[in-house]
Formats: sequence, C-alpha cells, structure tokens
Amino acid sequence: METTPEKRVAVVLQEDTILNQKIIDELDILLKLISPQDMNKVLIYVFFMYIYYAENDVYCSDLKTTSEIFYLLIDFMTMAGEQIKK
Repeated sequence: METTPEKRVAVVLQEDTILNQKIIDELDILLKLISPQDMNKVLIYVFFMYIYYAENDVYCSDLKTTSEIFYLLIDFMTMAGEQIKK
C-alpha cells in the first residue's frame, strides 16, 4: 500500500515530542500491515487471556498498570482507525 504524493500530508510535531522519523516510519508500517480494528481484536484477546492467567496466580502481575497500558493501546488504535477512515 504505497501513498501517492497527493495523499501525503505534512505533520507538525510538538516541540518536545518523543517522536522521531524512525518511530513514525514504524507506526506507518504497522498501520499498513494490520488495521487498527484488527489490532484492537488482538489486544483485547491478549488482555483477557492475561487476566485469565493472572487471576489463577500463574503470573505475578500488576493488573492496574497492565490494564492502563492496554487501555491506552486500544484507545490509540481506535483513534487511528477513525483518522484513517477520514
């Protein structure tokens, strides 16, 4: 899935951003390989499997932190999916 010059847009980053060209390129590749909707399905499946096994004391887990991280990933993928549809 190659972008044409007319589909490209300039991106203005915040002055104190942690993003760099390598991160942006990797995100672009990720979003070309798997749709945000499909990534959300995978994230939700992995999260619930994690909860299942953490609940059975197989892992020493910090469920609060893990939940927050998964929430942020799912929220990001949801927003990315909405932006891609525009």
